Order: sequence, then C-alpha cells, then structure tokens
Amino acid sequence: MTITRFILVTSVFALSFGSPVVLAESPQVEPSKSTLAQASPRHYAQRPDKKRGADMMEQLDLSDQQKQQLTDIRQKYQQKIDPKQQQVKTSRQELNQMLASNASDRSIRSKHQEIMQLHEEISNLRLESMLEVRGILTLDQRREFAQLMEKRRDSHRRRLNNAPNSSTDEPNDLMP
Repeated sequence: MTITRFILVTSVFALSFGSPVVLAESPQVEPSKSTLAQASPRHYAQRPDKKRGADMMEQLDLSDQQKQQLTDIRQKYQQKIDPKQQQVKTSRQELNQMLASNASDRSIRSKHQEIMQLHEEISNLRLESMLEVRGILTLDQRREFAQLMEKRRDSHRRRLNNAPNSSTDEPNDLMP
C-alpha cells in the first residue's frame, strides 16, 4: 500500500471517529480559519464552520446539560489533538525535505513511523472522545447519531472520490 493510500485510509478512519468533536463547537472560543487550516487543511476546508455541529445538536434534541457536556468533551480533546496535528504537519514537511535530499532510507523510514504514530495517537484520542460523547447520549440519541454519522461518512467518501488530488503538502505526492 502506498503512503498516500495509507494516509487516506487512516484519515477517513480518524475522521469517522473524530466527528463527535464537531458536535460540541465551543461558543466561547472560535479558532481562526488559519489555525483550523494548519491543523488539518483538507478536513476543515471541506467542513462548513459550525453548521453541521449545530444541525446535529438540533437533530439529536440534546438537553442544555448534554450540550454543555459536549462542549467540555470537545475542549478537553481538542487541547490534546491540536498539538499532535501540528506535529503531523511539521513532520510531513520534514519528511518532504528528507525525500528531496540525500537523507538515508533509515531516517526517512523513522520520520514516516513518527507520522504514523502521531496519526494513531490522534485516532485513539478521537475514539476516546466518541466514547465519552456516547456516554452522555440516550439510546435513541445514539441511534440517531449513528445514522447521522453514516450520512456524514457517505458524504465525505463522495467528496473524496470526486475531488482532484491537488494537495502539494503531502510527502507521498512524490510517490507513484
């Protein structure tokens, strides 16, 4: 499997687990679009600002207490995820530089492993976030949430299948 495909599969997997983080957009803290773009350019560029999270909250008919709990969960995990996403971006840039230089295969593999480890850590944090969100939902809300998430994944898959590969910040663009 090429690096591009692996990262794509990992990203789709992580996004499917990371989506509850979108549910609890914080009204107090709104990161700038440039900060969002730095964290995950493809994901945030395709996501309407807060509309989806607000729509989901509305469709799930959450209580005020549940909304506050979601906000707290989101803040808790974003504080952990954001720095790791920045590390991924920095490491990808370093990997690109290494691929363009005369760096050893061993150091390139090591950098790639570092990136994959960061992706795994982010995915695990998103799963933990989802489990916490799941814990505050009623059974009916969980069922509705599962249906909404499936629709979101389908939409994301369609965008991925229809979007041209125009990213130039990924090291795997050098690969066939």
